[in-house]
Order: sequence, then structure tokens, then C-alpha cells
Amino acid sequence: MTNLHTIQIPDIIQRLSHNMYFEANASFFYETFIKFWSRHGQVEGCQCQAKDTCMLNFVFDTHMKAHRLVCAYTSSCDESVLEMGPVAVGCPRPPLRSTSSLLKNISTINKNKCKHYCADHYKYGLEPNIIENSTTTKANELERNSDEFEDTDQCTVHRDEDDTQHKRRTAGFMAIVSNCDVIIGWNESVHSEGMRRNTYQLLRFLHLGGILPQAAAYDSACTFFAYLKNQYCVSIMPSPYVDELLQKKYCIDRFHRRNHTRPECKTVLSCSHPDNRPFFDGQNTQVCEQLFAHFTKLKAALRSITWPYSNILYCLIFHLRNCSETQIFPDNPYLAVKSNIPPPTSSLFEWTHIMASHNYQLQHQNQGDCRREDDDIEETYNEYE
Repeated sequence: MTNLHTIQIPDIIQRLSHNMYFEANASFFYETFIKFWSRHGQVEGCQCQAKDTCMLNFVFDTHMKAHRLVCAYTSSCDESVLEMGPVAVGCPRPPLRSTSSLLKNISTINKNKCKHYCADHYKYGLEPNIIENSTTTKANELERNSDEFEDTDQCTVHRDEDDTQHKRRTAGFMAIVSNCDVIIGWNESVHSEGMRRNTYQLLRFLHLGGILPQAAAYDSACTFFAYLKNQYCVSIMPSPYVDELLQKKYCIDRFHRRNHTRPECKTVLSCSHPDNRPFFDGQNTQVCEQLFAHFTKLKAALRSITWPYSNILYCLIFHLRNCSETQIFPDNPYLAVKSNIPPPTSSLFEWTHIMASHNYQLQHQNQGDCRREDDDIEETYNEYE
């Protein structure tokens, strides 16, 4: 789907190479995916189920059945969406196994705490009160403000995630599906579903060059739109992308509408409202629920795949699923170029360069360790003198 001749995947024997390669290139693969599938109507031979109404609206929701084990550190931040500042997205890496060498010389009590974290964050199990930097502190504060807004809202889908007794799990994946039953965007939800995280995913989608239809359906569209208006110029700064989200038509999907209590949920946020009929009359607003019913059958497999393999797995299975729905042949070379779809702006890092950089860092780290050991020996020697 790009204008590249080949993409070299690292040797399958080298697991570390795979991990580093897929993590370094996660943005490249995702940007390629959303630019292509949000413009799939440009592809010659595309057979959408609703060709004349292609990309008329979209539905977004989170599938929670595909939850996998994940690191308990929830304060990892992303600052790529400038309008929102730092967003606490959480650490997507898997927690340590009980047999990990990192836990070998740790007491049983501390081992039970540390095994909830990944190799990069297991020390938070030993020292839970580690002072965070200002960026992380700001992200956590904004997250708490968002949770407080949802807790006081009349209609909300916020889920509690304060389970400290067991290893944390993701909230599955959030899918953005067009009315023609094409997955145009997705992202793993390391945190639980929430308005701030949904806003972050949609803005990131737009920042990476994706195209969103003019109208959207969501099971808690009332809360989402209220959050956008409430936080505009507060925690969400104005920009063309934010204005685009505010100007869209939002509706509660027909399946969840009966559970809502606001007066506007049954009027201006209803699919049958006169202003919304051009976008939703005769359209299926349950495309996400139907998609999730299919992927529920694969939940055991999806739960067993860890980051960063989970990222590339979703990218591949969603791409092949879309190809099947639209009758697009997946092996057609240079398909995006032929269809005038813009290439990704993110760089594709070659695995040889990634490993060379990693080895360089390890070499400097080892040199630093040797210097510290030499200093310790010299200090010991001076004490004896």
C-alpha cells in the first residue's frame, strides 16, 4: 500500500529484533492503514456494500472481550496530539513472568508486587511513591478531571479499572467503522474506555491524515459531545481538527438509545431527528456490535498476543477483513499509488539500523557500568589506605 519496493522484516529467530522493529514502526503501519482505508472509495474495483453512500457516517466503540495482560504502570504519556497536552495512555508491554531473571533475587512479597509490571517499570512495585516528572503529573491530573466529569454525567460508559489484586488487562481495542462496514481506524485501549481517551484517538486519527465522515454514532454520544464542549479551551485547545470534531453530527446508535435519560438523547441526538436523517436514514448503526460479535470468537487468540506483536496483528487482520468486505485484492502491488492515496509521512526504520542503534546504546551503558564499578573499587581501595 506504499510506494516502497520492499519492506524487510527481521529474522524470525531474533525475537528482540522483532520487538524493536515493530515498536519503532508502529506509527508507520498505522498511518498507512488509516490513509488507505479512509479513502477506500478511490480504489478502482472497490465493491462497498453501500457504494453510493460510501463514508456517509462512522461508528466508534470499544471491544472489551479482546483484553490481554498489560503492565500496571498507567502513567506512560503521549504528547503527539498537541491540542490535548500529555495524555496518559499507559504502558502496553506485558507484565513480567514469575520466572523472570529480573525477579530472581527479590523476596516473595516484593516479587508478587513487581510481577504486575513490565521490565521497564517493575521498580514501581518496590517504590510505589516514586516522584513523577511534571509531564506525567499533568497527564494524571487531566485524567482525573475527565473521570470526575464522567462520574457526574447522567449517561456514561466509563468503567472502573482500580483492580490492584490481579494483573491489569487492556480494555480491548477501539474501532472506527464506516457505514459501509470498513474498519478505517483502531487502537488498543490500555486504559478503560473514556471520553478523554476517545477524543485522543479521534484527534490522532486526523493528525495522521485519516478522513472522518460528517456524522458519527456512538453508544454514549451525549456524554462525548458534552465533554468536547465542556473541555474546549480548557484541556482541549482549539485547532482545525478539534473544530472538525465539534462540527460533526452525533447520534446515539439505535441499539443503546433506550438506555439514555437526557431529553436531548431522544431528540437532537437521535438518528430519527430531521437534521440527522440525511446521514442515518436506512443506515446500520450496529456495525461495531456486529464486528465485535465476530471477533469475540477470536478472543482467546487476541488475548495471547503481546505488544508489539498485537499492533501488527490487528493491522493485518483488519486489513485482510476489509479487503474481503470490499472485494479489493490484497496482493495488488502499488495499489495506493495507483489510487492517488497519499503515502505515510512517518519514517520506516530498517531493522538493521534499529539494532545498530540498540547495540550502540548497550555498549555505552556497559561502559558506564564499568566506570561505576572502577569507581567503587577505587573508593574501597582508598578506605583501606
